[in-house]
Amino acid sequence: MLRYISLSIFTFLFSASLTAQTNGILPFTGIKYFRGGIWGKAIEVKLNGDTWMSNRLPLNYDFEIRLVEPRGLKQVGGKYFPGIKVLMLDAKKDTIAFAANLFEENKGIGLDEAYLKSLKVSLGFTENDKVKPGDTCYQYITFFDTKGNNDLRLEFPVIIAKTTDSLQTTVTTYTSSSTTGYNAMAGGGIELKKIETYIDSTYYPKSLYHNLRSAEMLGITIEEVNNGKFQTWVYDEKMNELPFIKPSKQFVAKTFTDKEQINILAQVPLNPDDKKNRQYTVRYRWESVDGKKVLDIINNFMY
Repeated sequence: MLRYISLSIFTFLFSASLTAQTNGILPFTGIKYFRGGIWGKAIEVKLNGDTWMSNRLPLNYDFEIRLVEPRGLKQVGGKYFPGIKVLMLDAKKDTIAFAANLFEENKGIGLDEAYLKSLKVSLGFTENDKVKPGDTCYQYITFFDTKGNNDLRLEFPVIIAKTTDSLQTTVTTYTSSSTTGYNAMAGGGIELKKIETYIDSTYYPKSLYHNLRSAEMLGITIEEVNNGKFQTWVYDEKMNELPFIKPSKQFVAKTFTDKEQINILAQVPLNPDDKKNRQYTVRYRWESVDGKKVLDIINNFMY
């Protein structure tokens, strides 16, 4: 159910920066965002006060989505008038909760710029919502300008976890991002050093791969990588998931300097006959057996 919403003047380090893309995906949670004039310095997703590294949520827990330093709101009479719309659906796409504007009571008052450091909303599920472990529920959150037409839409599927499942959270995250289109996050003690993204093929035009390489990482071993699991996704420009023409590949190696360092290369197949394949968004996610270590890389070359 919808818990609460508030304004906050606090910001956090190690947040997931928004790229220049109009549409995109956030690492860790897989939240899709669609920018319609409103954006921010970052979108943070917290669980129990720490960074949430997945989209698995037990009942009776709240997760918090925070839009840090929102921009794109129209100033009227020295004030800003933000709104937040929320729609929550269960696994059958029936409505659990809906709010047309969580700022409805204050829409005529407005906010001074000093109090517009971030906007946040907290959501969660209870037994009263008639959902059970294994269900996938859906959240649609829209930050919008009540005095204009700008908005920022978020879509977020949440899988209801068992109460015995451990929470996938981390106190400290390492991030890496580039204006060329990649956004990477690692948690659970993994230290990011270098990210490389490129498209190549050995037998073009018969095969084509979108490559994501995380090099010289600390806090992770080859054994952990091989015992853990990885997933990949490909999305078109409208953030619709596309089917794979063949399985993705993962390669891991180590280097030796003063410390043992790990390199992971993920090769995600693209359809060589698709003229738009170089515009697609590719996501790679690896997590350890216990789910406490996570690496998530998202890339769009924005050709």
